Amino acid sequence: MVAEHGATWNLSPCLIDLMHETDRLFPGRSTASDGSIGDPAHAARVSDHNPKEPRPPGWVDAVDITDDDAAGCDVGRLVHHLVASRDRRVKYLIHKGTIWKAYDSGGVPAWTPTPYTGPNPHTKHVHVSCLPGERFHTAAWWAAGDVVPGPVPVPVPQPKEDDDMLIVKCAGKPTRFLAAPLCPVIDTMTEQSLLLVGVKAAYFSAESYDRLLNHVTRSFGEA
Repeated sequence: MVAEHGATWNLSPCLIDLMHETDRLFPGRSTASDGSIGDPAHAARVSDHNPKEPRPPGWVDAVDITDDDAAGCDVGRLVHHLVASRDRRVKYLIHKGTIWKAYDSGGVPAWTPTPYTGPNPHTKHVHVSCLPGERFHTAAWWAAGDVVPGPVPVPVPQPKEDDDMLIVKCAGKPTRFLAAPLCPVIDTMTEQSLLLVGVKAAYFSAESYDRLLNHVTRSFGEA
């Protein structure tokens, strides 16, 4: 499983959904080339694997998914489906030396496959970047035909001991304490106590705040 958060960053919720969906559909797949947060080489250049504002924590808007045809995880099918459906969350996709941008660029129309000339041709995995405005949009990523036969139980996300906790702040809205699977309203004294023990605070726009609470509700059944 790829890292979903750190002390100064969080993986975009829609990409967490993508990784969980892929793991569910292809439980025996290789994860050797999976990735989320960028390494030092990524940090030295512009990349969606690097955290973006609000900082801290910053949003990581990209993941890599290992191509493992033997286990059924043919990421080329995922690319085909996302391009064909013009998935609203996609900013761009990179796979096997080709890039598909979801926007017009340099006279090339959106979604047109063009050669990718970056340092990594992405032959072992697909790179999926999401649009910042769609970070909290939840829907299936893979095509229905890619679902493995038979009933597959959807795992209920469970908090882990090393899960980061976060104070969620937004002007004009109640301050909340995000500690999966709960995101309750907290008072000022509680907020100060949490800050003193090292819990980070993040400031959200009203739209992002509402989307975050919606994602928590969908994922954990709590608000």
